[in-house]
Amino acid sequence: SSTRLKMIIINRIIVLLLFFHIILGYRVLFNRINKKTLRLYSENEKKADNTTAPSIRTAEWAKARGMEPGFGGIWPGDPNAETYKVTVRSKVSNQEYVTRVPKDRYIYFVYEEEGVELPIINQPRMCRQGCCTICTAKLIEGKVKMDTPLGLLKEMRKEGYFLTCCAYPQSDVICELQNEDEMFIKQWSEGFEGGGVEWGGFLPDDD
Repeated sequence: SSTRLKMIIINRIIVLLLFFHIILGYRVLFNRINKKTLRLYSENEKKADNTTAPSIRTAEWAKARGMEPGFGGIWPGDPNAETYKVTVRSKVSNQEYVTRVPKDRYIYFVYEEEGVELPIINQPRMCRQGCCTICTAKLIEGKVKMDTPLGLLKEMRKEGYFLTCCAYPQSDVICELQNEDEMFIKQWSEGFEGGGVEWGGFLPDDD
């Protein structure tokens, strides 16, 4: 029985090391892809006529950068849409950034269009499409709705965490920005043993 216990412990260590090796490999790959995307985007920005480009995204703004324009979300939505007061708080300095966000717009992009630079750590590496956790905030008051929040497990969403780059306000909102590394640890390091009915499961059962 002691030999069997040792084997179980060794197997757990091996699988744990393998798991973190895969996760770290994913982060390195993601960072490389994101850097390439940012470089291509910067090249398109240089090609576009920035002297006449509007501060808010339009069809002309999109076409000048090789993109297809959309409606709502990151794009301008209904000009008559109801707006909500959104307060984003820095976890480090407690400084608050307040603006009004239409209910059909993503929170982060409204701040960006208004020229307000939120104190997001590693902001240049943001995926800007709900896949990483760099722009994560925790809801203190109010309600938000998210589109494709691939970067957050369901358990984290239930605890009030959301991604500002793909979240619509559903009421007045007060939230606090989170640290990317802390979110990574909460989701993966602390949640590793939570996967599967039997030992050996990697992913949470219902997510």
